[in-house]
Amino acid sequence: MKASQTSISGKKTLVYYDNTKQPTNETLSFDYIHTMEKAIKITSQLGFTLRDLNYELLARLMDELLLNDKNATAIASTKCFTRARRNAHIGEDNIHFFKYSILGHIYLLLQVQIEEAKKLVLHSRDNSLNYRFEQVLYWPSFYIQVNCFSKEISPHKLANCAKTCIRKFKDDYKLGSFYNLMEWRCQKNELEENMCQHPHQQDYMSIIDDTNVYVPSLLYSMR
Repeated sequence: MKASQTSISGKKTLVYYDNTKQPTNETLSFDYIHTMEKAIKITSQLGFTLRDLNYELLARLMDELLLNDKNATAIASTKCFTRARRNAHIGEDNIHFFKYSILGHIYLLLQVQIEEAKKLVLHSRDNSLNYRFEQVLYWPSFYIQVNCFSKEISPHKLANCAKTCIRKFKDDYKLGSFYNLMEWRCQKNELEENMCQHPHQQDYMSIIDDTNVYVPSLLYSMR
């Protein structure tokens, strides 16, 4: 309610042509250059994180790194001892959350790492690109080679976060893809005669299992 009543002043643009005293055109807009940056900075410090889901893997990696940041404590966390490690909630703020936003340096450097990992696998034309890309993200040696987070996030931590993130990524899509769906079929004549059915365990057949469950793409957008 308070936000809806907030007054935002417009930006007036005057256009002069052949007359320095009388403008030929006048426009009023609210297109400030740094408005979105300021909004992201304020909301992220309060614990509201904006994610670009055009590339879901990157967003999920950011969330996993955020969960493992000891200074970015959750609401009502018992690990909040000092002002620098205080919780993110309305009325307070935590600057550690901003670096995980889409304008923070961790997000930007993680994009660089992802693009470098893609370069290692996209030159080939086989059907195992997803698997090979996944394996690259699991190697601590890859993060040592790229060296984007020197003295900030260790290569082993980045590799472990990638493993956890990708496992959760696949599991989430498994749940939404009717994983372990099974079927049982009865005889047509039994169905027509309304006979009572008593199927046994061996009568059920698996339809969706690990061999054919949907696997999300790690290389491309899921949109």
